[in-house]
Amino acid sequence: MTATDVPFIDTNILVHAYRLDDKEKHTIAKRILAACFNGTRRLVISNQVLGEFVRVMSHKVENPLPLEEIRRIVAEILISPNWKKIDYTTDTIERALSLQKKAYSWDLVIAQTMQENGFTLIYTENTKDFASIPGIKTLNPFA
Repeated sequence: MTATDVPFIDTNILVHAYRLDDKEKHTIAKRILAACFNGTRRLVISNQVLGEFVRVMSHKVENPLPLEEIRRIVAEILISPNWKKIDYTTDTIERALSLQKKAYSWDLVIAQTMQENGFTLIYTENTKDFASIPGIKTLNPFA
């Protein structure tokens, strides 16, 4: 399996795996993550997505998770050898700015971080925002 075959996990997939408000999405997202944790597949995630996950699950959802639970989830990802962790640099941000002429978004940083690390496939519910970025393929596992 090449790097380009390993899916990057967007924040919304991670959030659905730990939220029960949409049982169908929860089940699908949980299955994707479970395959990684049990070693039958590899996934990619960035520090940015982990930070977004912490913020969403602690402040943006109706019933936030306890901070201890959020810490446990993040720690499991960080220590798992089946999760490839990638990060961005200041150069990444500059290159992300050049990707879009109309507006800047954090999704551009995700896309640029992926490309700099040799990854092209993202699992996301937000396919529209990534569709216009050259070199990025999207897959909505809930569609």
